[in-house]
Amino acid sequence: MSCTDADFMDRLGSLKGTKTIYKRTVQGKEIEVMVDYTKILRIEKTTYSGESNPPPALPIEQQYEQWRRGYSANRMYCPKDGYWYWVYFPAKIMNPLDKVVLTIKNIITTPIYAIAGLILAVVIAAFILMKRRG
Repeated sequence: MSCTDADFMDRLGSLKGTKTIYKRTVQGKEIEVMVDYTKILRIEKTTYSGESNPPPALPIEQQYEQWRRGYSANRMYCPKDGYWYWVYFPAKIMNPLDKVVLTIKNIITTPIYAIAGLILAVVIAAFILMKRRG
């Protein structure tokens, strides 16, 4: 007899029904990942049996790739059949490593570009007003 979604939810204990944020170090940078323990995406049975014989933990790089794809695979034991399972929960990285940050230091504008920008803004505004009036 295999465990059901409800069985695995019960095994979560105090995490059941929560959205928990974890801080992890990936590639030398600290990230935050939120794991949603309110629903299970899928369950996969492993070949590992016995409570003291879990499958190997995933390296942080592999975990990060899962989080980027929107899930977190967690090892969970099922006492009903004595096997370990990978239980997939939704996950979201709060501050990804590959997030692009743009900063503008200086904007240099010549008078001709300023006038052209102003004229373009007036033309766009006039066009919008004409469209609204029908």
